Amino acid sequence: MANTPNVPTKVLLGVHDVRETPPCLPETGNLSCGLVQVINIAEVLIHDAGIDIGLIRLTESARLREDHVYPICLPLYATLRMHMPVHVIITGWGITEKKTPSHILMKANSTVMKRGKTCPNDHEMCAGGVNLNTPCRGDTGGPYQAISKFGSSSSYVQYGIISDVPPDCLYPEKPSSGPLVAYYIDWILDRIEF
Repeated sequence: MANTPNVPTKVLLGVHDVRETPPCLPETGNLSCGLVQVINIAEVLIHDAGIDIGLIRLTESARLREDHVYPICLPLYATLRMHMPVHVIITGWGITEKKTPSHILMKANSTVMKRGKTCPNDHEMCAGGVNLNTPCRGDTGGPYQAISKFGSSSSYVQYGIISDVPPDCLYPEKPSSGPLVAYYIDWILDRIEF
C-alpha cells in the first residue's frame, strides 16, 4: 500500500473526544495515550464493485476494553441476515446542529426506512429522513447498529454502514443510506484472517 494523502496509515481506537488525540500521535514522541490506542494499518481492502464498503487490516491486535474498545458482531446467522431492525443506533463525530463537527463521539437513535421510493435498493439500508435523527457529513463509515439477541444474551450487531448522508442533516428531505452488511457478509468473511 503506497502512502498517499488519501490513504490512512493509522487508526486511533478508544477515542471519545477528538481534541484529546493529537498528543497521542507517534510523531509527537508521546505514545502514552491513556485509553487511546494508535495502531498502524497493514492493508486496506476495498470492494471492487464500487460499493462503499471496505476492511482495514491492522499490524497488531487491538487491546479490547469493555468500557472503550470492543468488537461489534456481524449478522452471521440466518436469523440476523434476514432481520431488519426498526431502529438503529448511529454514532460519529459528524456535523451537529451548530454546523460544525462534534469533538465528542455522538450517539442517536434513528428509524430504519422500509423499501420503497426513498430506499429502493435491496443491498442498502436507509435510516432517518424527514423529521428523524439522520447521520451527517463526518458520520460516514460509521455503523448502523442495533442490539440483537444471540441465544440467551444480547449484543450490538452492525447491520449497515453509513455511506450517503443528506446535504442538510437538520432538515433532511431524504434518509441516509449505505451498504447492508448482510448482503456483503460473504465478501467480508472471505477477507477476514483469524
